[in-house]
Order: sequence, then C-alpha cells, then structure tokens
Amino acid sequence: MADGANLRAGGLPAPDVGRVEALRATLDPTTPETFGEAERRTLLALLDRVVSDVRTGDLTEARARLTHLDTALSRLDVGSLEPRQGLAGLFDSRSKRLRTFREAFSDAARTVSETAGELTERGAAVARRDAGLDALWAEVRAALETVNAHLAAALAVLDPAPTGDEPDPHAPLRQRTRDLAACRDAALAALPRLRAAQNADAPALASLERCSAAVEAWKAEWTRSLGLAGRRPKKVRPDAVGLETSRRTLAGAVADAVRRLDASLARRTAVTGELQELRRPL
Repeated sequence: MADGANLRAGGLPAPDVGRVEALRATLDPTTPETFGEAERRTLLALLDRVVSDVRTGDLTEARARLTHLDTALSRLDVGSLEPRQGLAGLFDSRSKRLRTFREAFSDAARTVSETAGELTERGAAVARRDAGLDALWAEVRAALETVNAHLAAALAVLDPAPTGDEPDPHAPLRQRTRDLAACRDAALAALPRLRAAQNADAPALASLERCSAAVEAWKAEWTRSLGLAGRRPKKVRPDAVGLETSRRTLAGAVADAVRRLDASLARRTAVTGELQELRRPL
C-alpha cells in the first residue's frame, strides 16, 4: 500500500468496496490533485470548527463570577455582631449591630443570588456546547470516512513506486494520497481530543451545581438565624457558630468550584493547543 497508508487507521471501518470503485471511476489521472479536494476541504473546515468550539469562553466567564461571589461573601464578618468591650461598647449594642448586619446580609444575598444565577446560565451554556460537540464529533467522523474512501480509491490505481533514477509517472497521485492521508490522520487524532475537552468539563459543571445548591442553603440558614424569615422577632440572638459554619460551607463549595474550573480550563487550553498543532500543517 503506497506510502504506508492504513485505511483502517484509528479503528475506521474498511471503506466500502462499491463506494471505492465508484470513486475510482471518477479519478482523472491527468489532474489527481483535484481528486477528493472538496471533501478534504470540508474536513479541514470541520477541524477549524472543533478548535473554535473547544476554545469557547463560558467557563472563563464562570470563573470570574465565582471570584465575584467569593468577594461578596468575604465581606460578611460574623464577628461584627458582637458589641465592642469596655468604654468603646458604651454606645454600642447588639440590636444596632444586628440591624447593620441584616442590611449587609440583604445586600450580599442579592449579589450572591444574582451571581449564582449567572453561574447556572454559564453552566447551561457549557452543557449546550458539549451537546453540540457530540454532533460535531459525528460530522467529523462521517467526513473523514469519506476522505478515507477517496484515499482508498487513489491507492487502488497506484503501482509500486519505481526504484533508482526512473521517473515516477504517478508522482502527482502519490502526493494526493499523502495529502488525503494527512488530513484523515489529523481528523482521527482530533476526535479523542474533542472528547477530552468534553470530559474535562464534567467535574466543573458538577461543582457549579453544588455551588448553586450551597448558595440556597446559606441564604436559608442566614435568613432564619438572623430573624428575617416571616415576622421579625423583636429580640434575636443569632447563632454565630451556625452562621460561620454555613458561610464556610458555601466558601468551600466556591473554592472547590474554582479548583475544578481551573483544572478544566487548563485541560481545554492544552487540548486547543494540540488541535491547532494538528491543523497547522494541513
């Protein structure tokens, strides 16, 4: 087989014999460089789409929103509920501090809720993108099988390359087989990388869902503990330990999401680079 081309590379099924024969009949030996060119360019366009879609910035935006959420949460200091001691506490009171803290919580809760909603939107966008990558994977697979069939047809008419100084009458066609094989091999190598990008997103998406659930749990706990659920009692003594535990739980969920998003972003950046390297020489 010319140039060592493997028609079953990467687990591809062997091209259909009837299809190969039909394509072989269309091969013009005087212009072999045009044979399968439209199909090759279609596959290259699909590879460009793979690079573009894997590089999408939804998780980058989600990472920025997590930082915003963490900043809003860090402004709530449970210790500020306690009046100052000594002379500084003469004009201080728990009720005044509770009122101030409630206002700060209400402001932060709005920000945190809005940010959590944005995180949900970003996660949904990533999930839709990954579903689109499934369809793109299938398109690439079908297109490279078409190119592989053209390669088989071109190989079928080649004689062994001459040895020594004899001219090779099939030199242009041999170059055509190399071009088609290079395109096919790049597409085959792109398929597992496309899957790797999708797999890298899964832990990040799961962490965003946990983060959203933690936001709701935090809001509910603080609303109850601060006496903001239903009728507000005249006297409330918030459980500082419970408040701080709830805050740390949410902060932990945010930190976990940040770690997982950073890992996903790093993996997708690496995959994008690998895909660009596959595409560049074609």
